[in-house]
Amino acid sequence: MKNIILMAVFTVVLASCSIVEDGKDKVTQKYIFEVQYINAAWGFTHAGLYIDYLGEVHAFRYDSAAQFLDYEKETYREAELGERYNLNPYILGTVGRDTLAEYKALVALVTAAGYSDTLRVGADMGQKMYSCFIYNNGLYEKILLKTEGDWVYQLKVAEADSMVKWLDTVWNRHAETLLTY
Repeated sequence: MKNIILMAVFTVVLASCSIVEDGKDKVTQKYIFEVQYINAAWGFTHAGLYIDYLGEVHAFRYDSAAQFLDYEKETYREAELGERYNLNPYILGTVGRDTLAEYKALVALVTAAGYSDTLRVGADMGQKMYSCFIYNNGLYEKILLKTEGDWVYQLKVAEADSMVKWLDTVWNRHAETLLTY
């Protein structure tokens, strides 16, 4: 009798865990963060990375400015982002799920922030842009956190700065591969 009760309790516990897990693992937002670098001063370079809901870091590369402009906009459907990132794809690695969850939680806190003044700080340096995505009703809204290079501006909120510092660490970990693959 004792074994039957233990088996019943064990079964209920496992069933409840799987219900919670199913709720957590339900994917609604595939694309979370993006970093891209563009420089057309002495030829054309446009490389980038995105981080998905699994924490996988993927590279993408455009071969021409026209190709990039065809895909650059403020809101996307998931299929459009899939096409955007399917140009010369390459898997770079992963980030920890806990770290990803920590920074993903900051995304909602930057949506109402304003931008700093735009400053010109150089020439022929190109631009590096850090972005996150807000997912709502089947659309991804791209939120530019910071751009740096010839022109510099950023969201004026500490959470955006925190995300940019982390994304820059991810970028720097893979920069050589991103710029040469």
